[in-house]
Amino acid sequence: MTLASHRIGDAKRVVQEFRKSADRCTAFMEGRRSYEDVEVQPDPGYGDDSVSIRLVEVVSYPDGVKIRVPHAVVVLREDTTVAMFHNFERPNTSAKKKPTGIPDELIKAQVEKVRHFGGVK
Repeated sequence: MTLASHRIGDAKRVVQEFRKSADRCTAFMEGRRSYEDVEVQPDPGYGDDSVSIRLVEVVSYPDGVKIRVPHAVVVLREDTTVAMFHNFERPNTSAKKKPTGIPDELIKAQVEKVRHFGGVK
């Protein structure tokens, strides 16, 4: 989890721009890392505003072997705080397990902590 505090307008813009970028994106490179199958998920409804995406990291080895690593990302805003949650599925795990995600209880608990500390003056 990553937390960042912004002015309210900037915090809103962070989530809006993340959503806009995710809506347009299908694949991208980050350094030597390659990501594809970017899909915006239904709005999870966390905090004041939230976006959830799934994507796949493609890890390529010199011998030509490629490993696909599913990732889940949730970006949310609670007042002036922006939080990003990230999880990935380790390679060689059972294909029968649920798709990569971030536990709902974890996100809700963290949002409550942000609300509590944000209300303390």
